[in-house]
Amino acid sequence: MWETNAETALNCQLLNRRSPGRHGFTLVELLVVLAIIAILVGLLLPAVQAAREAARRVQCKNNLHQIGLALHNYHGVFRRFPPQRTRNGFHGWAIFTLPYIENQNLREAYRMNYRWSAPQNAEAVYAMVPTFQCPTSRLSGTSRTHIANGRWAASNDYAPLGAVSARLATAGLIRPRSSYIGLMRGWTRIGFRDAFDGLSQTILFAEDTTRPNYYIAGKRLGPPNSPSSGGNFGVANGVVKGAAWADSRNAIPMHGFTQDGKSSPGPCPINCTNNNEMYSFHSGGVHCVLADGAVRFLSQTIDIDTMASLITSKGHELIPMEDFVR
Repeated sequence: MWETNAETALNCQLLNRRSPGRHGFTLVELLVVLAIIAILVGLLLPAVQAAREAARRVQCKNNLHQIGLALHNYHGVFRRFPPQRTRNGFHGWAIFTLPYIENQNLREAYRMNYRWSAPQNAEAVYAMVPTFQCPTSRLSGTSRTHIANGRWAASNDYAPLGAVSARLATAGLIRPRSSYIGLMRGWTRIGFRDAFDGLSQTILFAEDTTRPNYYIAGKRLGPPNSPSSGGNFGVANGVVKGAAWADSRNAIPMHGFTQDGKSSPGPCPINCTNNNEMYSFHSGGVHCVLADGAVRFLSQTIDIDTMASLITSKGHELIPMEDFVR
């Protein structure tokens, strides 16, 4: 009995030494742990965001690569690029590329004897085409969006550049040129042989994202209505025109805007407004596809006259592309 009591007393002493009479964390210890967690989250979050943006950039480049490849395949069949729009204004360029981006069924559902916006084509133009949507778009994954006047359709974040506004030369913002036309303008159908500057020196398509929502300088803060200026479309009720992939107005000829994105002409060619100008939510510029099929990232700091040289196809300019794209 004595040995049992002594043994019990010894165990109690050991237990008391191991358990000094308190349990759990103090407030100071808890705050320290939370601070460490907050620091770790702060360190990891930018890395996660950077990884996500890198993945989005890769997908965006792949989309433009697919569009460029489709245009080359179309050219291989017809010896010309598709028109930016048909002469009667019924259809845009995208309908001609659908069979070359694995959307033959959608092409067959689209009725060419009716305008793209006609009720007979409503179901077809509602269809989202993933190749036409940049993952950084604020509308990415949206199957349809309000275009105007009660019409709904799936949007497109890419468009042909096609031309440069001659008003930029009149305003002294670029050098006068004998031609202000690119490789996809209106209903004119031209091809590789018309790229006098070289296929690797001429841009076919670029980003103009999140249309029809109206954005200025990275924020949806622009006025709900903006009159036409510099030859560009006006904006009505915060809706930018030419946003649907099937819209015959889907094109972004460069007009150049002021830095605040509210009036044209101006010295800013990229990321000042998505009102039918080059625009993306990628930091520092936009992706574009050249006439040779190569996809490049175009810096938003590029001089507007140099940008005009890259869009026009018959100026015989030699542009050091490595200085402006990557």
